[in-house]
Amino acid sequence: MRDDGEGELVGRDQEQSMLLEVLDGCLRSSGSTLVLRGVAGIGKSALLRLAEAKARQRGMSVLAVTTVPTETQLPYAGIDQLLGTLLANQPAESRRLWEAALGRAGEPGSPAERYQLARAALNGVTTAAGRGRVLIVDDAQWLDQESWDILSFIGRRVADDKVCLLVGMRDGEESVSLLAGAGLPEHRLEPLSAEAALALLRSAAPDLTPALTQFVLREAAGNPLGLFELAVAASKLGDSDLLSSDLPLTERLERTYALTISRLPILTRSLVLIAALDDTADLGEVLAVARALHGPNVTLDDFEPAIAAQLLVADKEMMRFRHPLIRWTVTRSASAPVRLATHAAIAGVLDGQEARQVWHLAAAAVDTDAGVADRLARLAERAETAGSLGAALRAWERSAQLSPEEPLRARRFMRAARAGMEFSQVAKVRSLLQNINEDQLGRPDRTELEWLRQISNGFQWPYDQTFALLAGIAARMRAEGRVELALRGLAAMSALCWWVDLARPTRERVVRVLEEMHLPELDPRYVSVIALVSPIEQGRVSVDRMRRILLAPDLDVVAAHRLGIAASGVGDLRSSLAFLRTALASIRRLGLLTLLPQVLGSQATVAALLGDVRLALTSAEELQGTASETNQTTWQFQGRLWAAFARALGGDTDGTTATMDEIERQLLAGGSRFMLCQVALVRGVAHLAGGRPSAALDELSTMFDPADLHFHEFARLWALPHLAEAAALCGRYDRLREVAAICEPVAAEGGWPLLQASTAYASALLAPDDEADSAFLAALPRISADFPFERARLQLAYGAWLRRHHRVADSRGQLRAAQQVFQALGAEPWAERARKELRASGERSRRAPSATTALTPQELQIAHLAASGLTNPEIAEQLFLATSTVSTHLHRVYAKLAVTGRKQLGPALSSG
Repeated sequence: MRDDGEGELVGRDQEQSMLLEVLDGCLRSSGSTLVLRGVAGIGKSALLRLAEAKARQRGMSVLAVTTVPTETQLPYAGIDQLLGTLLANQPAESRRLWEAALGRAGEPGSPAERYQLARAALNGVTTAAGRGRVLIVDDAQWLDQESWDILSFIGRRVADDKVCLLVGMRDGEESVSLLAGAGLPEHRLEPLSAEAALALLRSAAPDLTPALTQFVLREAAGNPLGLFELAVAASKLGDSDLLSSDLPLTERLERTYALTISRLPILTRSLVLIAALDDTADLGEVLAVARALHGPNVTLDDFEPAIAAQLLVADKEMMRFRHPLIRWTVTRSASAPVRLATHAAIAGVLDGQEARQVWHLAAAAVDTDAGVADRLARLAERAETAGSLGAALRAWERSAQLSPEEPLRARRFMRAARAGMEFSQVAKVRSLLQNINEDQLGRPDRTELEWLRQISNGFQWPYDQTFALLAGIAARMRAEGRVELALRGLAAMSALCWWVDLARPTRERVVRVLEEMHLPELDPRYVSVIALVSPIEQGRVSVDRMRRILLAPDLDVVAAHRLGIAASGVGDLRSSLAFLRTALASIRRLGLLTLLPQVLGSQATVAALLGDVRLALTSAEELQGTASETNQTTWQFQGRLWAAFARALGGDTDGTTATMDEIERQLLAGGSRFMLCQVALVRGVAHLAGGRPSAALDELSTMFDPADLHFHEFARLWALPHLAEAAALCGRYDRLREVAAICEPVAAEGGWPLLQASTAYASALLAPDDEADSAFLAALPRISADFPFERARLQLAYGAWLRRHHRVADSRGQLRAAQQVFQALGAEPWAERARKELRASGERSRRAPSATTALTPQELQIAHLAASGLTNPEIAEQLFLATSTVSTHLHRVYAKLAVTGRKQLGPALSSG
């Protein structure tokens, strides 16, 4: 038999070539990321070992780690093992954050600091990469969530650096969970062909009999590890223990390993189990545990039988298992008492390493243990403070299981459920809530329990009944003195109140609950919730309050975001943008990456409604990227929709229509109606931009038909100006009068600035010909500079009317102003219409070329930030990129804009 590390690679020429291509890319300053997936034994580890060897031969820096199941409980454990050396050389503030996150020093930071750590890690791996740097993580399905977040954060951002990330991941639920939405390229390893399998078997075990050869080939089914291990077993045991088994291959391999383990000396078996359960692979630590269990005479020589049996490979000061499946088998084959005693012994040598010690003590517990439960609770609180909600959930759950007192047990399960809800683990929350004995809770906790049960079951139709129930629970929370919790609950449901079809009495009940809290009238929470719950009845007063709040300094990020959403909900789009910019500035400064997609989604929405194509597109593009890496699929979906809206305004009408058709099919299949009105709006605008006003009118009219799936009480109001233009272009003034009659009373009652501008435009279009001039002049001051697209649209209509009535000289000023605004906003179809009208008036007008159209949305964003005076590191911090990536993008921008440096960017962008 032979095991030279290459045997498993027979028949893997394609994968070898692929890995070598990835490494070559690093040397060419073109980083790559690749996830190798497959069943146990399919060759992932062997390929990663090959990549490591080849990288070292080429003079590349290599950082590698194989993760273990026990690490999943410990936040940042995996990334610490992989990048600990690099991170130790970071600036002092980054080192402090890192030490605190690992529980080694100081207090943990805020949730924002996870992404500050991610940025520090990204800068660490991309700086001074020399001939190239390779990061290798095997068995990544066991990574803790925090480490995976940082690793995938890096993997999505090394395309322009001499950095390669190679990940091996076994098939299974853990892998699916981690990879969902991660946006990392994957390659699935398939079984070897019959020819390659036979070649590998003959190389590994040339002396097998024909009968055993056929048996091994059949049972291994092209799995390289299966071929090798079954060949070893066949060589040693013959066919007596093999031919009769009908187990699946993985279980067959486990049984083979277990048989080998059972033949080891007792002391060696114990050492192997310690190495399997320990999460560092540090030989000194393993020996310390062994000596605590078996006395001071244990030495490295006691590992030799395991090395000879090809279970372990000695590597300087580390000891690793030859294959991750061996570690798994060692753990599973140990008896429960031995495994528990080993966990306890490991905990005994971990003084000063609180998190690791507590989790090993928890693993050693067979009954309730108040001391360990309390320590786990402290870990959970620490994790919550740091924003590690997954770690908090696990710690609260285990703490509850170990708590001997029933009331405390119930409260800790509640804390676990609360963390799970914030972590969006709804199925897990429902499972946790089943463990709670309601009789052990006080009245306030029972109210919260009822709230969690309702929220975890989702917002179900009939919505009025659901929201009335939730409003009642919030009222009880308020009466029990838990105003903050009640406010959080109302805030959670307020945005949905805007979207779902609630009856007015239900909305009024929610408003009453909020008013009974007696909050200051300018409290951002009060203002934002009441605006979204009752946007018509409370619209006018909400606009006034929000504009007063805009003058207040130091709005926190959550308040600014909520107010931005609320302002858009009552049509005050300029105030909305101001609030959202405040929120985005804080998010970028603090590193709140999980909140970024939501705020970008709101900004993309508002920018599209304002007709600002460039802002809508850059926001939507960044939204899709950050939503993907934070696994927020709903916001990814929104990003696609608003990016399509922006492209429609910019002239890509056919592509937008196809995208909307696809999105609509997905929404209908999923039973979601909340977004169908947005689909109709975007599709209608695409028809309008594409010169199909009749189709646009038909599409947008569905939003005003209560019997249609695209109807929405509030979102339809966004469509009025587009519908008005479509109706005027195809002469359907009767339809416009019907819609205007619906909107004008709402505008009068609600006081929405957007709706007031829209009704002013519609009223001018509806004026009789002999009154049109005065109607246009009356409408112009009613559309403020807050709505440049709508004002330009009115000027285009007015200029065209003037030209048709032979007032050519008067028309040119209106048309010229409209054309300039449309071009500045990037609304090319409307700019072209204005140019055509100008040419018809006798004024030469042509499309001014814009160099900025050659820039990608991210390049445009970086260019504007650079032109504003930000340095490359500052831009990198804002956009969650490596500094070197910003530098690469800027050089591309310079080439596309034909400039040589930062000072020329401003003029180039302005002329574009």
